[in-house]
Amino acid sequence: MKIYFILLLVIILFSSMNCYENYYTFFKPFELKTKMIDTGKYIQDIYIFSSFIENKNFLNSFVKILLSNTELVNLEVIYPESKRKDYINELLNSLNINKTQFLIAPVPLVYLKNDDYKNIRSMINISNTSFYMIYNSEYYKNIIQLSDFTKFDKKNIIFGTSYKNTISYEITNNFLLRAKKHIPKYSIVNDSFSNLITKIKDSKSDINIITFLDSNPSTKLQNIIDNDYEQKLYIQELSLDLFDLNLHTEYIFNQEYIKFENPSLLYPNFEYKTLSFTNILLTNSVVPNKIINIILKFILTHINFINGQLKGYVIRDLNSISSINTLIPHNEVHNVLHDVKPLSSIYNNI
Repeated sequence: MKIYFILLLVIILFSSMNCYENYYTFFKPFELKTKMIDTGKYIQDIYIFSSFIENKNFLNSFVKILLSNTELVNLEVIYPESKRKDYINELLNSLNINKTQFLIAPVPLVYLKNDDYKNIRSMINISNTSFYMIYNSEYYKNIIQLSDFTKFDKKNIIFGTSYKNTISYEITNNFLLRAKKHIPKYSIVNDSFSNLITKIKDSKSDINIITFLDSNPSTKLQNIIDNDYEQKLYIQELSLDLFDLNLHTEYIFNQEYIKFENPSLLYPNFEYKTLSFTNILLTNSVVPNKIINIILKFILTHINFINGQLKGYVIRDLNSISSINTLIPHNEVHNVLHDVKPLSSIYNNI
């Protein structure tokens, strides 16, 4: 009995020492029923994917699709602890030193990082995420531009967003640093999305604006509108002219118009402007050309099949390549894009 107890303590001790809160190993027994490619020869080497914990469902599903339909048979997915202080650099450093081989990350958080992480290489823009701001119009009247908030609160504008080391927090902080000429004094408070919605509806709340991320159209935004019976909450429009042109923000954020799941007279499609950013699939210079070829060619030639399997998550905006120019592409990217002729012209700026 004592031996079993000691063994249990050892297992717990080693588990607590693991620096990752989620570690998944996928292999062929987990493959999907639909098999498109009969390779006859599998690659046994292990390749590790990583991302922010918010991308967990998407990335896990995507990796399983790769296992089911390519020669790759040993893929793992890890997510660093979200409570760690240097979450972003931990992800990038792991990729740079080949501790992981693939990373999905928002472009605003990896822009111009090549000087710090010389081995990181880009593969493809894999999706687009929109950035939303909401405020309480019961308190703030005649708000047109973001800078108008300083007329009401000259000391400090308080933004509410998700917890630290989430993509939502990091993007909000990145945005405010670049828009400082309009909001020179601000602070960020963190809470759950549901709590932030409750607080922003209260005109006595300290929070002035809340921010969140979603697709476009946004289910989160539509739910806010549908449950705003008093029509207190307004969308704060955002545009690229908020930024200093010297910051080259056009490589980081994209301008877009909001689409609604249920458009109405008050909220018609293509009326409200906001910003979005690209999520990019990164690798490193150590990963062999053959592996890059397999993954990238599969994405480009089977995009509709992949999206049909992702169950609510969509790979899109593959044609949006402005941000990829800020990162060094992997050597094999050129070859794949040359082979996949229908899309090769899209990437002629790489």
